[in-house]
Amino acid sequence: MYIKRNRALFISCLIICLVIMGSNSLAKAEMNVHLNIVNSYYIDLDGDNMEDDIVTRFKIKINIDDYNPIDQPYILYIQMMLPSGITYFYEFEVSQNPSPISCIYFYNQAIESGYYTVSITVVVPYEESNYLATSDSLVFDPPGGNGGIEPRARLLI
Repeated sequence: MYIKRNRALFISCLIICLVIMGSNSLAKAEMNVHLNIVNSYYIDLDGDNMEDDIVTRFKIKINIDDYNPIDQPYILYIQMMLPSGITYFYEFEVSQNPSPISCIYFYNQAIESGYYTVSITVVVPYEESNYLATSDSLVFDPPGGNGGIEPRARLLI
């Protein structure tokens, strides 16, 4: 399930709009959301003897009074762009508080040589029709591989 560049551009523009909306709300409400991608590296997660899987570790901190993700889940938009420009897009609705360090596992995606870009955006609803949003990206260079297996992702919060 890959998204061509024009669709990825549209999604990126949508994310930028959400970040701008979140920035405007941030100034008024004095609430904030922090997101930091700690690192991203390749490994063999699925036991196929190929280091074609990627682990991305990140931190989220939500500073909103009385925020309860069970009542109002936050949304993570995650993109993994391969050196060729093929982009895998994932969306997770999360209804639990973030851990100090969260991980996402990308299975069978480190299949090309070159620079990969992982981007994460978190959108947090609060009150009625208000959102805070922020994003972070990381460029890294795992070694190439040859998979042929359908890429997928798993989120660990």
